[in-house]
Amino acid sequence: MKGGTVRVAKGKSGFNGPQQGRGGLGSNKNAGFGGQSMAKKSLVSRLKQVEEKTDKKAE
Repeated sequence: MKGGTVRVAKGKSGFNGPQQGRGGLGSNKNAGFGGQSMAKKSLVSRLKQVEEKTDKKAE
């Protein structure tokens, strides 16, 4: 179970990496504070979504 969720999370975060990087280039000021905080929030929310999906499959 844990191995599966970690793999999915890594795949999603890796897929988001380039997009966030491009956004940072466009607005360097926001990349430092807003960019990082938004990235963390989105990652946390996606991790929660992944856990919920795996829980439903387990049932």
